[in-house]
Amino acid sequence: MAILEATDIYLQIGGFHVLNGVSISVPHDSIVGIVGTNGAGKSSLFATISGQLPPSRGTVALEGRDITATPPRKRAQMGLGRTFQVPREFKDLTVLENMLAAAPRRYGETLRSVYFGFSSVRQEEKMLVEQARSWLRFLNLEQVAHRPAGGLSGGQKKLLELGRVLMLSPRCILLDEPFAGVNPVLIQGISEKIQNLNKSEGIAFVIIEHHLEAVTSLADYLYAMNEGLVIAEGSSEVVMNDPRVHNAYMGGVI
Repeated sequence: MAILEATDIYLQIGGFHVLNGVSISVPHDSIVGIVGTNGAGKSSLFATISGQLPPSRGTVALEGRDITATPPRKRAQMGLGRTFQVPREFKDLTVLENMLAAAPRRYGETLRSVYFGFSSVRQEEKMLVEQARSWLRFLNLEQVAHRPAGGLSGGQKKLLELGRVLMLSPRCILLDEPFAGVNPVLIQGISEKIQNLNKSEGIAFVIIEHHLEAVTSLADYLYAMNEGLVIAEGSSEVVMNDPRVHNAYMGGVI
């Protein structure tokens, strides 16, 4: 069974057909790439999968459960995480505070804390701080943990985006252009983190990316989109040698 499936997804916005029957399947423990030119419908597909936009038609399933009508927050609680093309950090909060802001809480900031007492809240906060620091070490961000997140480099902000999603203990993560605006050295570092999480934690990834060399080296399976349609799918070699993909990219020049 696939961990994530989007089946026959249609999306119409203001009379414009953005998606026209798109289907993708993401096996457990896999890395799936989605490529395509600007306007192909890639980010719109992510928006329907993560719940930001309801599809006009079609279904989204997480581990065999239909989540088409499930709100985004509930999808995240169920294990579906998402990052965005433009990082959405809290600029004036520290990196560590950004991590803690993303973490789910059982006691803190709820009426339950009135009944369970501050000791439970403090214990939970301590556990979350340890968890956040552990992920920051993994992402090589521990040295900037107490700096305002707004001062990070583009690549560090991408890593922080990933770190905040990891605080939700996801089973599948949608990465929207994780290498955009990132220097080549850090691209390699982010790629290694993705591979490590996939192999050691069993997290599945779906990656939208214009950096073809990076995504094709990472992906177990690739989908190419154009004008709201999947025009090719298969191994990176098969997809990148498909004439339809060549024609979609600059009239045949990739």
